[in-house]
Amino acid sequence: MLQATERLIDDVFEGRADTVWDRFTDDFKQMAPRTKFLEAYAPLASLNVAAVDELTVDGLEAKAVLRTTAGPVFTLKVVFADVSYAIAGLLVQPYRPPGDDQHPPDHPVQVELSLPLRGEWVVGQGGRDEADNHHVGNQAQHYAYDLVAVAEDGSTHRGEGKELTDYLAFGQPIVAPAPGTVVQVVDGVIDHGIEDNDPYFVPGNTVVIDHGNSEFSALMHFKNGSILVAVGDTVKRGQPLGVVGNSGNSSEPHLHYHLQDGPHLGSARGLPARFRDIEVDGQAVAGAMPVRGQTVRNRSSRSAAGSPPKPASPSK
Repeated sequence: MLQATERLIDDVFEGRADTVWDRFTDDFKQMAPRTKFLEAYAPLASLNVAAVDELTVDGLEAKAVLRTTAGPVFTLKVVFADVSYAIAGLLVQPYRPPGDDQHPPDHPVQVELSLPLRGEWVVGQGGRDEADNHHVGNQAQHYAYDLVAVAEDGSTHRGEGKELTDYLAFGQPIVAPAPGTVVQVVDGVIDHGIEDNDPYFVPGNTVVIDHGNSEFSALMHFKNGSILVAVGDTVKRGQPLGVVGNSGNSSEPHLHYHLQDGPHLGSARGLPARFRDIEVDGQAVAGAMPVRGQTVRNRSSRSAAGSPPKPASPSK
């Protein structure tokens, strides 16, 4: 993996555009034709990389911090499709020092957020510690949450959990966490099986909502074809947006939610998402930022019409 990344760095910055292009997956080549790739690639060959300051690997993903002869540094991120090291994704962007790629946890946020789901859910990923939240190292998703539905015995599914419909979260309504305007919708990404994954369309089916004041909600992994809103629509708090699916880079049906400071998923920075008037592990908390393993629900959802009851224990 390290050697494959080092070879890629050499090819990118030594001007071997054809070699880099040949290493991309067929799916990537269909999304980004060769002519467009070469246009985007051309400026990279003139950066004159002098050193690789840092190179880290996580599974099939690698990140390198690159220093040029002129001084500025860049971050190269690559996602390999499999152990053949075909390239599924490549990103080069200006480097931001640690701590500079997200807002601090006490950053003031003006939007008042409700949980974007009805009923009781468990935080599968969430918190400011990498042990509790694998999103911490992601610029936009630093304060993100993955929310799953869990039965009384702690399972997220019925039976053996081989089918998407076995999962308690699958098909549950996703609602707007606050009023705003829809600025981005992605639909049409298929829901993959439990033993599969989709490293190409990582967010899957997605809705992004502008709440004003440079505060945007990003909701991901909707069920294919379920999204009920379109770009330009004005939404109210609690308005249905679609249902939970398993599209994109999702290990099982769940909702990914985060708040960010711009509309673009790749360049925005994450904002601390505090939820108004919710229950955390059965206790009322205002402005909560729950962490992994905690049970959460909107306080009003106990009596709200149409809210689903807590799931029963799965059948054996």
